[in-house]
Amino acid sequence: LYAEEVIAAVHPVRYEVYETARDWLPRLSRLPNAVMHDADGRTLSQTPDHSVDLVHSHKLFVYTEFFATAGYLEEMARVVRPGGAVAFDIVTEECMDDDTISEWVQIASFYRPVPRVWVIEFMKRRGLTLCGSYFPPLPPGTAELLVFRREATASTGPSR
Repeated sequence: LYAEEVIAAVHPVRYEVYETARDWLPRLSRLPNAVMHDADGRTLSQTPDHSVDLVHSHKLFVYTEFFATAGYLEEMARVVRPGGAVAFDIVTEECMDDDTISEWVQIASFYRPVPRVWVIEFMKRRGLTLCGSYFPPLPPGTAELLVFRREATASTGPSR
């Protein structure tokens, strides 16, 4: 949904796409400098380690099960190069005020909350620092879009 806006803002030489929804593939393949990859719904396996300036995902992790989200976050951290950024939106506890929760219960929402502190610490252990966040709409509430950056000289692996 946001690929055209991102491409217009950053003018990438190469824009790698992993999309599992077959009906989106024709549209996405027409994006400038698009490189279509086989998507397995779990990994960014065709992208080399530390090779991408910006890794982003929008309106995906609000729907995926926790371990799918965690796996993708691991992959995003793997492929982003030193000095690069990772951006994605999730449903955090910051998005869950009483009115929103009441509406989500009423409509039987299938959004999947992820603990914000866990995400920040998980990415930190992989050499990424939270730069900021904001709250895009996720009717009837919001998601939280988090932006991380890997230091230009930072370690690229998890520290355990």
